[in-house]
Amino acid sequence: MQKGQMALFNWTGDQPAAEGIPDWAPAEKVTHQEEILGLSVDFHPLELVAGQVEEMGVVTSVDAAGRPGQRLRVAGVRQSWGRSFTSRGDPIYFMALEDLEGVVNVVISAPVYSKYRSALTDKGPYAIEGIVEISPDAEEASLRAEKIWRLG
Repeated sequence: MQKGQMALFNWTGDQPAAEGIPDWAPAEKVTHQEEILGLSVDFHPLELVAGQVEEMGVVTSVDAAGRPGQRLRVAGVRQSWGRSFTSRGDPIYFMALEDLEGVVNVVISAPVYSKYRSALTDKGPYAIEGIVEISPDAEEASLRAEKIWRLG
């Protein structure tokens, strides 16, 4: 290690940026880390929109799971996305939405998807309003989406 060089594995985050190299704003760090690593190391994307999340009256994925039958809002980033078809042949979409406490499964009907598809262009973060449902066979909660907002 040379004089003035930061150690790679004992970095505490307290060291100043290397001379001549500017530090990025948190949103830029998240974007670049997700591009390179596929995830953000320094910040969860929800932390960058905490004010919006609070204003919207969002509950956590854990809280949502314990409130079947209630209409509420959750927020998070998309971890997975899928499409299937109902017995009538209509498309239905599924999203795993991750917040700071866990993951909630979101079910999006074709009409809701058509209405909000322009907001669903990337990982998010998103706020989603809907009804919490518990599937008798799966025994886990899901959110049947009614409204979707892109945050940020």
